[in-house]
Amino acid sequence: MNKTDLSNILAAETGMSKVMAERTINIVIQTIMDKCAEGGQVRLLGFGTFGTRQAAKRIARNPQTGAEVVIPARCTPKFTPGNAFKAAVLGD
Repeated sequence: MNKTDLSNILAAETGMSKVMAERTINIVIQTIMDKCAEGGQVRLLGFGTFGTRQAAKRIARNPQTGAEVVIPARCTPKFTPGNAFKAAVLGD
């Protein structure tokens, strides 16, 4: 499933136009990304929590040369599924 499929389902279930459904999905996605970029979290009860985590600085190796490369600390996106989502995936 992709975003177009999702917007088609939203349009069919709500009676809104496909254009409005796609626009709504885009607004939701952009809002989640903006809030996480600010360092916040978005919690959707039963679905999960979108947020960020801090990845520590680490040393890796270049596989071609074997030279050590320092990968700086950075903020990465994180999603933690909610209990209802986990149960749905597991078939409980």
